[in-house]
Amino acid sequence: MSDTNDTPSDDSIKPPHTFDFYYQRFWFAVDGWSNDEIVAYLRLLSHQWDRGDSLPADLGELAQMGRIDKLPTRIAEKFPLDGPRRTRRNKFQSKNLTDTIDRLQRARAKSLHANSVKKAKARAVKVGEPKAGGFPPTVEMVIAEAAKKMAPKECAMKWHGEMEGVGWVVRGSPIRKWQPVFWGYCESWKANEARSRQNDKHRTPTPKNDTKNTHGRYAQD
Repeated sequence: MSDTNDTPSDDSIKPPHTFDFYYQRFWFAVDGWSNDEIVAYLRLLSHQWDRGDSLPADLGELAQMGRIDKLPTRIAEKFPLDGPRRTRRNKFQSKNLTDTIDRLQRARAKSLHANSVKKAKARAVKVGEPKAGGFPPTVEMVIAEAAKKMAPKECAMKWHGEMEGVGWVVRGSPIRKWQPVFWGYCESWKANEARSRQNDKHRTPTPKNDTKNTHGRYAQD
């Protein structure tokens, strides 16, 4: 059996209607059991899943849930008593449930993030900036703005390309006024350029080989 992506609308994740069934492990565990015992065991596994990882501590109640007259010891051993909770549960089925819930939570978070980014990009396309001459700006508009800030054309073109690639969204939110964002980018660009020039200034030059003198020395030897 494979689990389904039945995620409820509320914040909690409830067990899906099916669970992973590791048939090889199951049939190995019940080897030599009667059909009634196998069916009762499978019923109890299903009840534990449906009840959210717990079964009654009373063995008589377990027998009724498994629809068997008397619960065999080997079935009871599969559902040890959890002292603090005063309930019984199969540890393998418990881990199966925990892993499934965790997988569903990760899938939900991924889906919510994707939807959030998609909506943000859609809003960014609709956002206008009439005073700035429209939104999103053309590369020519950004180059003109760069000139005001004494920033090179290369800086403007790179920023415009990056914004086009992410749909004019910064940290999950659409850009509503692009100039301040670009000004910050320009300042970082100029600071990086200044550091690069400073590093080049203090870098020790690599000595050049004097091939002419070397050849002359060899000629004298």
